[in-house]
Amino acid sequence: MKRVLAAVLVLLFILPGCGLIDSSKDDLSEQPVIEETDIDSEDEPVQDVSDSTDTQAHDQIDIEKTADFDEEDDTAPLPEDIQQLDDDASLAEEENEEESTTGKEKAKETQEKPLPYRIQIDVTNQVVTVFGRDKNGKYTKVVRQMICSTGTDATPTPLGTFTMPGHKGRWGYFAKFGVYAQYWSRIKGGILFHSVIFRKPDESTLSVSSFLNLGRKASHGCVRLLVEDAKWIYYNIPAGTKVDVVKGKKNPALTASLKPRLKPVKIEIQTSNPAELLVGETKNINVRVTYQYGVVEQNPSDITWTVSNKQVASVKNGTIQALASGKAEIKASIGKLSSKPIVVNVKKPEPEIKIVRLEISPKGSPLVINMGNTQKLQLDAKLLFEDKSEKSVTSQVEWNSSNKDVATVKNGLVTAAKSGEAIISAKYKEGEKEYVAEVKIKSIKKEQTEPPEPKEPDAIIIKAPNSSGEILNIKVGNSVSLEAQLKYSDGTLETIKSGLTWSTNNTKVIYVENGTVKGIAPGEAIVTVNYKNLTGTYKIKVEAEQTEPPKPEEPDDPKESEEPGEQQGKQQENSPDGVDA
Repeated sequence: MKRVLAAVLVLLFILPGCGLIDSSKDDLSEQPVIEETDIDSEDEPVQDVSDSTDTQAHDQIDIEKTADFDEEDDTAPLPEDIQQLDDDASLAEEENEEESTTGKEKAKETQEKPLPYRIQIDVTNQVVTVFGRDKNGKYTKVVRQMICSTGTDATPTPLGTFTMPGHKGRWGYFAKFGVYAQYWSRIKGGILFHSVIFRKPDESTLSVSSFLNLGRKASHGCVRLLVEDAKWIYYNIPAGTKVDVVKGKKNPALTASLKPRLKPVKIEIQTSNPAELLVGETKNINVRVTYQYGVVEQNPSDITWTVSNKQVASVKNGTIQALASGKAEIKASIGKLSSKPIVVNVKKPEPEIKIVRLEISPKGSPLVINMGNTQKLQLDAKLLFEDKSEKSVTSQVEWNSSNKDVATVKNGLVTAAKSGEAIISAKYKEGEKEYVAEVKIKSIKKEQTEPPEPKEPDAIIIKAPNSSGEILNIKVGNSVSLEAQLKYSDGTLETIKSGLTWSTNNTKVIYVENGTVKGIAPGEAIVTVNYKNLTGTYKIKVEAEQTEPPKPEEPDDPKESEEPGEQQGKQQENSPDGVDA
C-alpha cells in the first residue's frame, strides 16, 4: 500500500520536474510535439523548406520533419551511461540536503580559489559567451563564444543569474519526447546546457532541424549547443560557476559568424548547358547545394566561381556577363567541392537592320466602312526595313483614333460608331525613336442591297475572225480559230472559252478541235458548239487550193539552128579583108 501511495505522490508532485524543463518556467505538459518542433518566435520565424522548393529565395534550407523521429519504448531499460532527465525529484532533494551540509564548504572553497569562468547567455542574439578572468580578476576576457538555441517566447529561458550545481551527464534521455542529447550540464532545476537533439544515443541520428535552428529561439527553456560546445562546458565548467541569462543588444553579424554549416556533398548548376549568349547579354544561374543529412540549399552566399576564359565571360553573384565571342567553362565551388562545368557559348549579335518606316494596311484614302454591311475593319501595322523585309507589329503598336465618336480602334480592329471621318494612327517605339503611321477612315450608313441574281444566257453563237457573214471560206490546208459567245436577253455578249464541246458533221471536209478548224478537202461542213443546254452552229466552205498556170516555152538558140556552112560563111564575112583567120 505504501508503495502505491508513493507512486501516486510521484505522479502528482514529482513528474512536472524534468531534464528539459523547470516546472515553474518550462512546463511541457501541454506541448504535444517534441522539443525541436516548437520553434515559433516573433523575432526569428523558422522557414521550413522542402526539396521541391529549389527555386525559392536565397538561403532557404530544408528542415527535417519531426515525423522522422523513431518512437522509443519507454519501458525498455536505459544503458548505464544514459541518464533519464524527465524526473529530477531525487536530485532536487539531494541538492537540499547537500546545501545544509556542504554549501558552506563550497562557498569557502570558491572564496579561497576563484572559479576560472563566468558564462553569459544572450537570448537576443542566441550566443553563449564564456568569460575568463583578466589580470584584475574581473571576468572580461572572452574565452569562447558559441551559437545556441534558447527557449521560445512561449517557453523562454528564465533571465537572471544562476549558480551551476555541477550535475552533468554524457547522454541524456528525454522520455516524454523520446529523444536524446549529449553532454548535458545543469544550469538550475530543469534548465540545462546540452547538445542538439538525436533520435537515438548514436551520433549518426542527428536531428537536422535542431542543428539548423541554432541561432534562433527553438527550445522549451534549455540551452542547445553544438556537440563540441556542449562537450567543452561538460569538461571545463566546474560546479559553482555563475551563469548570467540576459537580453543583449542586437548583433546579427555576431550570430551569423557563429552559425554552423553542414558539410556540402554535391553542387549542381541548374541552367541550360550549353548556355547561349550574345555579347553584352547576362544570364542568372541557379545553384543547388546538397549537404549531409540530405539538407538542400539554393544559391548559398559562399559559392565561389571559376571561369576558364575570363576574356569571354565573367560571373558575379550568380550572374553570367558575356564579354566577347568565344567559349568558356564555368564551375561553382564551396571549398574543395565543385560542380560539373557548364559551357557558355558567346556570339556577336547580328548587325542591326534599320527600320525605314511604319505602314498601315490596307491602304486607301479614305478607307470606307459601310455600316449597312459591317461596322468593323481590321488594320495591320507593319515595319518596313532597309533590306526590304517586313514585320507585323499590330499587337505592339499604340493605336489611337482622332474621333472616337465616329470610330474606335483596339489592336488594329476599327469599329465604326456613326457616320463621319476619323484618323486612325499607330505609334511604334524602339528605344528613343518613334514611328507613326496614319490612315483616314470614313464610315457611311448605306443600306445593304441584295446582290443581283446571276443572268442566264439565251443562246450561244460562233464568231469567226474577219468574217461577219454566216459562212466562212477557207482553203484546203488552212486553219482558223472560232470564238464562242453567250448571248443574253439584254443583248450583251460574253466570250466563253471553257465548258465547250466542239464537233462537225463532215470530218472529211474539216477537222475541228477546241474551236480551231482546219480545211481537209473541198466541200462544205457545219461546225457545232455545245454549252450546257445551248447549241450554236457555223457553216464552213473549204475551197481547193489554186494551182499556177503553165509557163510558155522559150524559143531554141538560133545559133544551134544554123547549118555549119552558114556559120563558116558568117565567120568569113566577119574576118577582115576576107582573109581566113
